Amino acid sequence: MASSLPSVTEICCLHIDKHWFPPGCSERGSMVHLWANHFLNGTWSPFIEEKYPNYVNGLKEWFEKNKAKIIFGEGNLINNKLRFRGHPDFVGTIKDEDGIGLIDFKTSNAVQPWWKLQLAAYANLAECNKEEIGIDKLSWVASLSVNKDGEVTFNKYLIEDISKEPMCKFMNMLYFYTRWYTLDRVADNDFTNSIRLMTKKLGLSAKQLLSNYVRYNVEHKKSRFKKVKGA
Repeated sequence: MASSLPSVTEICCLHIDKHWFPPGCSERGSMVHLWANHFLNGTWSPFIEEKYPNYVNGLKEWFEKNKAKIIFGEGNLINNKLRFRGHPDFVGTIKDEDGIGLIDFKTSNAVQPWWKLQLAAYANLAECNKEEIGIDKLSWVASLSVNKDGEVTFNKYLIEDISKEPMCKFMNMLYFYTRWYTLDRVADNDFTNSIRLMTKKLGLSAKQLLSNYVRYNVEHKKSRFKKVKGA
């Protein structure tokens, strides 16, 4: 079943230290994402506008100024070969950018290093599902972040810029997620036994230790995927 496949967000969480996330940021992000999708599809969301006015007004002004036109957004896409899924926020067009692009909305004050990995994964899903989305190809991807003051930052990358190293790093995380992240999914072996011993020694949970291990491998080692079809 598609729902049993790991999502882009779940996989990328191996690379994110959530310790620094302030309380309520997850709910705020979800609500602002929902508002953006509603607005772009012509739906009114007054309860969200009242609760997060700066975020909403900042995005609304940007969407209108840049004539954002959505083709696809928030639908579930699957890569059946690599076996992961995700919900791109926006596939469409904007003024002054050639071709069709993919945008990931963020409610943050700063650009984070894992955003490019997410964009690479979402672009991969879009390319694998071009007929379902109704596009020929993607020309670019971008993060669109809005902060608490309503200030919007647009960071664009060409497809060739994120289809190599960022996608390679994402596939490393996918590899570790599907094989090692949950210890009870795999048989006892030297790796899992060493993880268990180290968690006791350091006083960390297996999840904390494996997240650190994955982050290190993603940053310092080449991809474990070799010529993967559909990547």
